[in-house]
Amino acid sequence: MKYIIEGIDVPKVLRENRVRISRGTLKVTPVTDEAVAAAEDLKEPKVKDSKDVAPEADNKSPKKGKK
Repeated sequence: MKYIIEGIDVPKVLRENRVRISRGTLKVTPVTDEAVAAAEDLKEPKVKDSKDVAPEADNKSPKKGKK
């Protein structure tokens, strides 16, 4: 799994996980602002709906009977 963490406690998180980083069970890679912006663009696919469907007329009439 991959995560991007931000905030004032990032140095503390890195210190607390230095053993995992040195063992190789946790990998930390700094990213640039451009890479973050590119990753955010990938989150939401920009796909247009290609279906052209005409709205149907409402042909329903209320049911008569029980009140």
